[in-house]
Amino acid sequence: MRFVFGFIIIGLSIYVFYIGMAKKNTPALLASPQPISPGTYQGEIIRTDTFEVSLPKHMDYRLSEKGMEIYSMEQKTRGKIECLTGLPKEKQWRTSLERPTARFFLGNTGNMEPFDLMIKILRHRWNPSLMGIKSRLIPPWMKGDPEGKILVPEGSRIIIFYTKRQALGLKFGKEFLAVSSTTGQMDAPFVAAFIQSINIL
Repeated sequence: MRFVFGFIIIGLSIYVFYIGMAKKNTPALLASPQPISPGTYQGEIIRTDTFEVSLPKHMDYRLSEKGMEIYSMEQKTRGKIECLTGLPKEKQWRTSLERPTARFFLGNTGNMEPFDLMIKILRHRWNPSLMGIKSRLIPPWMKGDPEGKILVPEGSRIIIFYTKRQALGLKFGKEFLAVSSTTGQMDAPFVAAFIQSINIL
């Protein structure tokens, strides 16, 4: 009994230490997806070969080889929108899900759609076994921000990694993925509405 009790105490101590270090150094690992109601704004529909978006009145744009660059001198914001065929490095982090510890907590994930799989992983907050995988999904610039959030606009297949200075939005379609990355101070409801306005053609 002493051995078992001592083993439990040591295990709990290691767990508390690990979680404490994660909270201090990488607080985003303890974030979990939360719903958000998109705001509203006045915009103009801009169309490219692969997508269309409602561009806010205060923003300008220019087309690029990969999509669209957006910017606002007035609001001191800039960003880009791209349409991709899949998530960057998806094969790499999907391979890591085949480890026994990951399969124990996540089950068989081989046939899961990217959006559903990402949500399933990101919902885990206190599981050290999955923090390495979760860390691969979260943008580096968000990891050290204690106020960083993972947002999911209600009724959508959108994931937004958000801080007050930067945002990355992923809108999942049937065959393509729209990616919006922006820098500058923009409130979360506006970011959600902007990314929701992107339609893959």
